[in-house]
Amino acid sequence: MSAYVNIMFHGDGWNLVVSWVAVACLVVTAINFGYMLSPDYPKHLDTSDIMAQVQSHNVAYMHISADDWSVDGSLRKPVNGTVRFDGMLPDSSDSTMRVIIESGVAYDMTKPNAFASTIIVVIRTLVPMLVGIVAIFLIMSRTGSMDLSDRRKDGKFVGTRVNISFADVCGEPEAVEEVSELVTFVRDRSVYDSTGAKTPRGILLQGSPGNGKTLLAKALAGEAGVPFYATSGSDFVEMYVGVGAKRIRDLFEVARENQPSIIFIDEIDAIGGNRDSNVASGYTEEHLQTLNQLLTEMDGFDADDNVMVIAATNRSDSLDPALLRPGRFDRVITVDNPAMSGRADILKHYAVGHPFAQQIDFNRLAKHTYGFSGAQLESVMNQAATLAARRSLSDGSAPVITNDDIEEGIARVIGGPAAKSRTMSDDERRIVAYHEAGHAVVQYVLPNCDPVQKISIVSRNVAQVGATMGYVQTYAEQDRYVNTVEQVKDEITALLGGRCSEEMFCGTETTGASDDLQRASRLAYSMSTQFAFTQDASDGWDHGHMRMALGGNGRDSSGVARLNRIDAEADDCLRRQFNRAAEILESHREDVKSIVRQLLAEEQIDADDIMRIMEGSAREEA
Repeated sequence: MSAYVNIMFHGDGWNLVVSWVAVACLVVTAINFGYMLSPDYPKHLDTSDIMAQVQSHNVAYMHISADDWSVDGSLRKPVNGTVRFDGMLPDSSDSTMRVIIESGVAYDMTKPNAFASTIIVVIRTLVPMLVGIVAIFLIMSRTGSMDLSDRRKDGKFVGTRVNISFADVCGEPEAVEEVSELVTFVRDRSVYDSTGAKTPRGILLQGSPGNGKTLLAKALAGEAGVPFYATSGSDFVEMYVGVGAKRIRDLFEVARENQPSIIFIDEIDAIGGNRDSNVASGYTEEHLQTLNQLLTEMDGFDADDNVMVIAATNRSDSLDPALLRPGRFDRVITVDNPAMSGRADILKHYAVGHPFAQQIDFNRLAKHTYGFSGAQLESVMNQAATLAARRSLSDGSAPVITNDDIEEGIARVIGGPAAKSRTMSDDERRIVAYHEAGHAVVQYVLPNCDPVQKISIVSRNVAQVGATMGYVQTYAEQDRYVNTVEQVKDEITALLGGRCSEEMFCGTETTGASDDLQRASRLAYSMSTQFAFTQDASDGWDHGHMRMALGGNGRDSSGVARLNRIDAEADDCLRRQFNRAAEILESHREDVKSIVRQLLAEEQIDADDIMRIMEGSAREEA
């Protein structure tokens, strides 16, 4: 229905006319049916009832047809909820007319044209019904076959020529390398035909959001110089069975008429979900028909087709296996968060055209944005530019971007803007400062933790965590893909450093450590249930108990003994790391207090100040 509304207000030409005519017909039909239900609409009375009303002097006026002695008129008082009636007089005798005259009924008598009377009856009864049916049919057909997005025009998909190349894709060199080979497949496959190689039917781009899957598909089309038909999986999801399948057929028909060409389906999981797993979740006949039609079109009944299908999804594990078999999506290319060098390239790309106050070290920024997607990196530069413009408007300074603007941009992408209106009491600020200082000191001391970049007690709304009164920001000297047992232990210890500091320096416990405790608990349980880092009561790691931690010979055992063992090991792990954090904080009490004093005075501390405090105490001890 929303697509039909779009046609009404944004369509053009014949589509616009038809949509409004259909609506007008529905309005006329609704008015007619409303009139039929109103008191003014004539109700049919039997002949005896009409004469009874005449004799009781309740008839005010009658129109009598001399052709068949049919009658319609009005009553003085309503009968059956109406004052209008129609019906037949008993006969044309003088006695009938005498009763009418003696009762004082005003009447007139005509001999109408029978054909005209029939036409009036048809118009009054049948035409509105037919118009209503036609209007409903128009709505269903138009919403099923028309879409006024840029992808379709007059009910047909329209291909576009893309002016994007692989040079515009940053941070994903492996994905670009995989896709660049396909340019020859699309543009001129004769070389591959000569060796007997088959043209790939489909390419699936998978990975987390915001890393350029759509951009990569556009770049392929731009490099190949072929029509690009872009759509989304949700464009084929409809209420009426067969509509989605028809759209799939229309899409491939147009693409084949203009081959070589590329079809791009974003969020393909909307129509390509696993049929077995979706039976119990309301997977409708419409979904099944749409998916089956897509499978049929991609199967390639015509071996000479030169239409490549590129699809993108964040949930490739949910796709139906029939989509992923060779002959449909022959290749699966992962487009995930960029590595450190890729992040630097992306930041450089989005920095082009921006005025900077000083030279920007993009490699340093790449270290501070570990785990960021391409879209988040773009947002960092945009946030920094926005802050610079806002400062220029407020104080008249030069509109240039500083390093502080970029650092604040990173903080905003991670946690949103600072909640300046959220005011803490002095006691709360002190507790939060000791909490964050505890995290920072433990992370600084432990060798396997990422270096601390900033400590802040400025409140923000951190994504997936909610409101937080402070935070410790770290950076990665090098991207990490495998964690050792020592690294996991150090991470748990650092997470528990905040709660430990609250107890040691403030003599209390707060709810501010809830997220830290949840993350530490998940890691502690994962050490036994996923990583086989099983620790016994003695000092050291007991790898001999790995089979029990994993439930025997790879089986998923839910026995009470196993669950109790996992609980005991997780609890023991958390206690050990909490005591470890306490030992570190006890040996750096003055460092914690120094950091807290500066936090309370300035609200945040950067890496240089942290290093100055920590190394200063180390020199004094030496």
